[in-house]
Amino acid sequence: MRILLVNPNTSREATDAFVALARGAAGPGTEIVGATGRFGARLMRNPAETAIGVHAALEAIAENVEGCDAVIVAAFGDYGVTAGRALFDLPIVGIADAAFAALRLAGTRFAILTVNAAVAPLIAKAAADARLGERMTSIGYPAAAPGSPQFAAAAAETAKALVAKDRPDAILAAGPPLAPLVPALREAAGVPVIEGVSCAVALAEAMAKLGFKGRVASGDAGDISVFSGLSPKLAAALARRAR
Repeated sequence: MRILLVNPNTSREATDAFVALARGAAGPGTEIVGATGRFGARLMRNPAETAIGVHAALEAIAENVEGCDAVIVAAFGDYGVTAGRALFDLPIVGIADAAFAALRLAGTRFAILTVNAAVAPLIAKAAADARLGERMTSIGYPAAAPGSPQFAAAAAETAKALVAKDRPDAILAAGPPLAPLVPALREAAGVPVIEGVSCAVALAEAMAKLGFKGRVASGDAGDISVFSGLSPKLAAALARRAR
């Protein structure tokens, strides 16, 4: 089985961290390949950057999906998941959906560790929209900025503080800069620390084995020339949609 992991932002370091997590979670015989957004923000923090990230994700899927059995979109939100399911005939899993599915099945109380104050309300809203708000004990973020020398230590301290404050059963780590820190966060927190990539790998493998596909309807391929300025493969995917 081959799974494409798409990072909609432009940070190749984040992609590498996500791919490492995915390979650690993958079953025997599963190959993980990574793709990074060609354009847009290095870390998406507002609706405009997110809208650009959706385009980048769709292009990355179109350019790299050949030969793959499933796709993971490694950003904590939709970021092209819904649109991708309408264009590509294979399972597409978002890491937020996968993480929330795991927490729902576990039935545990959880805290969320994210990257900064700007994204914290968005992550909290996502948990509420997933009907997990009552089980979320608190949400926190490090005092140090992502990319700074102090970020890793500050993230570990925040994880410990979240556990000390409300005694959650688990912590959900949400945000690309936290991906490479998950092993250290688990050690610091003393409770399970989950992240969406590993959850998405398990779900994508299961969906592919069960034979799930996207929701693309068969139809006329149409005229690719009606699209302007898109990569050829994304234009072709759009042209294949039902009319």
